[in-house]
Amino acid sequence: MLKIPVLTFLICSSWQIWGQNDTLKDEPLPRIMDFIYRQRDSSDAIALSDYLTERARMEKDSSAVSWGHYGNYLYRSHPNNLPYLDSLEYSTKGLNNTEEIFGLTTNGDHYFYDNNDFTRALAFYLKARRLSIETNNGYYIRATTSALAAIKFMAGDFSESLALYHRYAQLGPEDSLGLYFNLANCHYGLENIDSLSYYSTIGIHEALLEKDTFHYASLLRLNGVSQYMKGNLKRALDSLQKSRALSADTIDLGSSYYYTALAHEAMGNADSTLYYFKEISSLDQEPQIYFPEIKNVYYRLYENAKRKDQNGEQLAYIEKFMVADSILGSKSKGLISRVDTDYDLPLLMERRNRLRTDRATKRNLTYTIIGLSVLFIASVIFFLRRSFQQKRRLREAIGNPGNYLRTIHGPKPVVDQNRNTLSTELKDQFDRFFQKFEANDHFLEPTMSLQKLSSAAHTNNAYLSNYLNTYKKGYSNYINGLRARYAFGDMADNPEISIYTLEHIAKLYGFTSLRAFNRAFEKFLKIKPRDYLARIKRRKQSNY
Repeated sequence: MLKIPVLTFLICSSWQIWGQNDTLKDEPLPRIMDFIYRQRDSSDAIALSDYLTERARMEKDSSAVSWGHYGNYLYRSHPNNLPYLDSLEYSTKGLNNTEEIFGLTTNGDHYFYDNNDFTRALAFYLKARRLSIETNNGYYIRATTSALAAIKFMAGDFSESLALYHRYAQLGPEDSLGLYFNLANCHYGLENIDSLSYYSTIGIHEALLEKDTFHYASLLRLNGVSQYMKGNLKRALDSLQKSRALSADTIDLGSSYYYTALAHEAMGNADSTLYYFKEISSLDQEPQIYFPEIKNVYYRLYENAKRKDQNGEQLAYIEKFMVADSILGSKSKGLISRVDTDYDLPLLMERRNRLRTDRATKRNLTYTIIGLSVLFIASVIFFLRRSFQQKRRLREAIGNPGNYLRTIHGPKPVVDQNRNTLSTELKDQFDRFFQKFEANDHFLEPTMSLQKLSSAAHTNNAYLSNYLNTYKKGYSNYINGLRARYAFGDMADNPEISIYTLEHIAKLYGFTSLRAFNRAFEKFLKIKPRDYLARIKRRKQSNY
C-alpha cells in the first residue's frame, strides 16, 4: 500500500524538475547551483543536483560536476549521502582550483566533526592547505589554518596549535571571539598563566560587547583557571561559578568543577574538594581528549576511597579510570605518540584485580546466586515495565498530542523563596513579559541568551536570573522546556517533518545540538524524539 503512492510522488517530482529542461538548459551552471540552494523541498534539490551533474558531464565541466555531488551530499539523508562525499573528492582531484580545495575541506569537516576521525581529517586539511597556498586562495588558507590548529590542539601539541592560531590571526579571522578563546585555550595547555589571563580577559570584554553568552561562559571559565594558577582563589571561584551558571556544556561544566575543586583544596576545604570531584563523576560524561583531567578526577576519588577503606568505591573509580584511559588513548591514536607517566597503570590494574578477588571471596555462593537472581528478575520487570510505559506514552502522544501535553508531568519548578529578592511589582512585570514571550515563540531563536532576554525585558541579568531561578528553575530549564514542548506539538502537525533528520529538526526548534534536543525532549516529555518521529512517520505512511 505504501510503495505505489511514494513511487507516484517521486515520478511527479521528477517530471516537475525535468520538465524545466527547456528553461534550465539556457541557464549557466553556477545559476543552477544557486537554484539548488533555494529549494525548500530536499527531493527537489536532489533532482536538481542530479540534473546539474549530468549536464556538467555532458559539457565536460568537472567543477560543475562536483557542485552536483555536493548538492546530493548536502540534501540526502545520512548515510545515503556518504557516497557523494567520495564522488566530490574524486571529481575534483587534480583540478588544482577552488573546487578541489572545497572537496578536500568538506571531507575534512566530515571526519573531524561527524566521525571524530582526527587522523583522516588531518590528512585532508593538510592537502587542502597546501593547495590553498599554491593557488593563493585567502579564504581557504584561513579556513584550513584554523582547522589544523584545532587538530593540533586535540593532539596535545599546544605550541604548534598556538603558532597556527597566531598565523590565522594575521590572515584576518571572521570570528575574533573564537580566536581569543582558542588562543587562551592553547596558553592554558602550555600553562602560560599571564597569556591565559590576557586573552581570556580580552575575550570576556569582547563577548560582553557582542552579547555572546556562549563564548562569555567559556572565557569566564578559562579566566577562572588563570586566577587559580595565579593564586587568586576567591576570584577564581567567582569566575568559575559564573561560568557554570551560563553554560550547559558538559565539558565546560566538568572543567569548571575540576578547578573549583582544586581551588577549595588550596584553601584547605577538603569536604568541598571532594564534593566537586564527585560532581564531575556524576556528570557521567564521555571522556574527551580536550578534558584529560577527567582521569585525575577518578584517580583522586579512588585514593579517597582507598584511605577510607571503601572497597566498592575503589573498584568503581578504578574501572572509570581505566575506561577513560582507553577512550582517550583511542581518540588520540595516530595524532600523538606519548607515554602517560602520571599514573602507574600496571599497579592500578593489579589493585583492581585484587579488589575484584576480595569482593568475590567475601560473598557466600548461595547468597550470590540468590542476589543475582533477584537482580535479574527485578531488572527484567523494570525494563519490561519501562518498555510498556514508553509504548503507552507514545500511543497517547500520537493519538492525542494536546491531551498528552496537558497530562505529562515534567520537572516542576520549585519556588525557592530564600533566593527571592524581587518586589511584587517587579515579579508581576516579569510574569506579564514571559506570557508575551511564550505567546510569540521567541524561545525558538537559536541565539536566544540570558543577555538578550534581559534586554527585551528592560532589566539586567541579575534581576532576571533571580526571577528565573526562583520561579522557573533556571534559564536553561525554562528555555529548553518551552522548546521541547513546542517541538512536540509542531512535529505532529508539520507535514514535512518526516523528510528531515533529527539534527535538522533540533536546529529547527532552536537547539544548538542533537544531544541537547534529546535530553530536553526526554526530560520534559518522557519519550525519546527518535521514537516519536518514527511513530509520526509510521502514521503518515499508513495514511497513504
